[in-house]
Amino acid sequence: NDLLRYSSPSADTIVRDDVVRAIAQRENQAFLRDAGTDATPKGMLNWAPAANRVASTGTALADVVADLSQNMLTLMNANIPEGRWAWLMSPRNFMTLTTIANANGFFVFRDEMVQRGTLWGFPFGKSTQVPGTGATGELYLTNMADAVIGEAQNMIVDAWMEAAYVDSTGTMIAAYSQDQTVVRAITEHDFAMRRAES
Repeated sequence: NDLLRYSSPSADTIVRDDVVRAIAQRENQAFLRDAGTDATPKGMLNWAPAANRVASTGTALADVVADLSQNMLTLMNANIPEGRWAWLMSPRNFMTLTTIANANGFFVFRDEMVQRGTLWGFPFGKSTQVPGTGATGELYLTNMADAVIGEAQNMIVDAWMEAAYVDSTGTMIAAYSQDQTVVRAITEHDFAMRRAES
């Protein structure tokens, strides 16, 4: 509360903005990868049929081209219209794709990805919620026209000086006795794919 009393710009604005960013990051994870259990939405990964999840053939240029081709072929074979296709990848995959070179030392995908923001003609997004470490990672190709987000219009943000909360050790803390303010944010949302094959 000292921070709230003496800060300029107001600390409550900074905290509120941090909470909103944290919620957006958690929504991103939910919409991409959550299993649809424990009151979470079923994410894109878990909507996809097992047949659509193809293991990579390797990290050489020929393998990467084969993997990208297979992703596109999978959607084509499922009769998914191409209007809103997009790639989703980890920052690791972005770095791998923008630094992979052919036998002559020319970067194969860098110009398209860095200058135009596309991969094989389709836009892409990077997210730390898509796994990617070392030379491995997940890469999604999806029809965003089939992705549906249902979200309540307003986020509820409350702040109390009199509230209690449980800290990371499991101890109940009274905010009033600690001269603290407790902030709670509630947002309601759901996610679905109109066609799982997308």
